[in-house]
Amino acid sequence: MTEVSVTTTADAIGLIMDARRQDPITHAFTGDLQQMGAQRAFITQHGIKVGVNGGIPGVFSEDDWKKSLALIWERKIAGWWQYERDFRKYGICTAEEISEARSRMYNERRPENT
Repeated sequence: MTEVSVTTTADAIGLIMDARRQDPITHAFTGDLQQMGAQRAFITQHGIKVGVNGGIPGVFSEDDWKKSLALIWERKIAGWWQYERDFRKYGICTAEEISEARSRMYNERRPENT
């Protein structure tokens, strides 16, 4: 956590107001709460600023969205399959690669593979 020096009440109020003036998120994560939480934590760990709007995490720019998608795809973070359209839109992977990754995921979950 970053320490911030506050010398007056006005300084403290200013910091609070600055935090509230955050730019709105432009691209929101999707999935269930666990998936979005995993995505948010993973993306934050990789140095991309993540905000929350109405309880939904997301990023603040298209560039950060592309970086986030590439990271989610590379590591197959929980809920990755929900971004199939954006993966293809931004050239992160092909439909064939997505299909192969889905097949691997389903095969790994089959009872005979556990």
